[in-house]
Amino acid sequence: MFCVLPCERAGGSSTTSRAAYCRLHGGLFHVLVLAFVVLAGSCFQCTSGSGIFELQVLEMSNPLSELSSGECCGGGNAARNPLANRCTVPCQTYFRLCLKEYQSNVASTGSCSFGNASSQVLGRDSFIVSDPDRGVGKIVLPFTFRWTVSGF
Repeated sequence: MFCVLPCERAGGSSTTSRAAYCRLHGGLFHVLVLAFVVLAGSCFQCTSGSGIFELQVLEMSNPLSELSSGECCGGGNAARNPLANRCTVPCQTYFRLCLKEYQSNVASTGSCSFGNASSQVLGRDSFIVSDPDRGVGKIVLPFTFRWTVSGF
């Protein structure tokens, strides 16, 4: 450690008194710096990215009783009424939320990079959610990552 002392504080030019002064005040300086770092560290918090992605389903219309693949809910096209061109077995409709990076052509397959969540069965083929104010039909997906941004 390097210590520069004014002559009157050092007690003359004695090397011993200079060294003692530096040890005393230099050590005190280190203690004060350490105390400041500890106190400052306890006052500041690390930042982190987190939030909640919510989707509220209000209404669903599936008049043909088909899955997204076009097949009947009751199992293939064998359950289709050929006269009405409608499936005979009603669907049990639920929603799956899959959060992934931007895609120009959205694919329902593949991994959900940022998480996924599902609702309970909300109704059959077509319905209006009975009580959305109480959270019926709400899908909540918490996330703890930094949201990606592009195009700046």
